[in-house]
Amino acid sequence: MSQSRRSGSGGPRRGGRFISQRTTDLQNFERLERLVHDLIERYRALESEQGALRQQLGEKDERIRELDDRLREMNQTRQDVGKRLDDLITQLDAIESQLPSAPDEAS
Repeated sequence: MSQSRRSGSGGPRRGGRFISQRTTDLQNFERLERLVHDLIERYRALESEQGALRQQLGEKDERIRELDDRLREMNQTRQDVGKRLDDLITQLDAIESQLPSAPDEAS
């Protein structure tokens, strides 16, 4: 009896498993295909974002270089002005030392 049960129901059951397994495999393949497609789309979006960020970084770097140059120029100008002021003060001191002393108005 167990032998007839095995032989009688074995064929369709195996066929059912085969169809069921094939359906599951197909569903898994389709799911994998969707996941790969989504992954590719995300990769492309990230590549695009990375390109935009690299461009922004390049622009920021250029701005930093410009500001560094401007800062150097301003520091040089400040040093030049300080030197000129020191020279003017030295000249004024020299002129003042050459002038006769002014008499006190109270004396």
